[in-house]
Amino acid sequence: MPAGPPLQMAEPLHICVGIRLSCAPFTVTTPVRSLIASPIAGQRETLLDWLAPPTYESVAVKDFHEAKSYIDSRCPELLTTDLKLGAHNGLQLVMRGKLRNRAMCAIVLGDPDPVLERDAAREGAVYLKGPLVRAEFQDAVTKATDTLRGPRRSPRTTIPPLPASFGLMDARVHNVSYEGLLLELPDSGTIPPESFALKIPDLNILLSLRRAWATRASAGDAIWCGAALATVDGHASAMWRILVDRASGQPAEVVRRRG
Repeated sequence: MPAGPPLQMAEPLHICVGIRLSCAPFTVTTPVRSLIASPIAGQRETLLDWLAPPTYESVAVKDFHEAKSYIDSRCPELLTTDLKLGAHNGLQLVMRGKLRNRAMCAIVLGDPDPVLERDAAREGAVYLKGPLVRAEFQDAVTKATDTLRGPRRSPRTTIPPLPASFGLMDARVHNVSYEGLLLELPDSGTIPPESFALKIPDLNILLSLRRAWATRASAGDAIWCGAALATVDGHASAMWRILVDRASGQPAEVVRRRG
């Protein structure tokens, strides 16, 4: 795994015990459970790529019956379906999913048709006319799923991949907040246990973390894990907070004193 640039400290810092730390439980957003129904193999692959971890946990099926079976056993939070599914209609899946989960978001893909657009809207679905455009599709998905999850307790900031290690495995941290992080592990590795320690060499700290969720990428090349900060060690928590402040452009909440 290529290493990201090390965090540069301008000068040694002595962290006072009185620094304000945030050790409250971290509300980590789990991946949106997504179902894709399309008889077109290339479109299924494209949508799997667009609805990929860590934001989405997607399953793709080729026909109405497979989609119906999935909805009946594990109703998705997001349904993306072709309008034409053989002898069946994608709106039938929308109605079935809404019966099981009224909060389910739905995107229906079809040819221009004002009547079908109105039918989709009546069922609470977004109707997108072909050809499929990534920016338009992702904008529709983002707007549709905004209400699925509550607001974060603190903002999450994307950073250049930060080298880390979990046991003997190399890992990378991709985004951070005061209360947690998003971690990438090699697919050959194991999913972290409920509680685990993560070493950050560039900061010379060991973080205690609680796994919130973990999923394997659909491409099969990585494991993504959302984790909450459980560290109670003052120095490690303070150094982590400095990293988050610098990543987000906020002044670091530290008290400097000469040692």
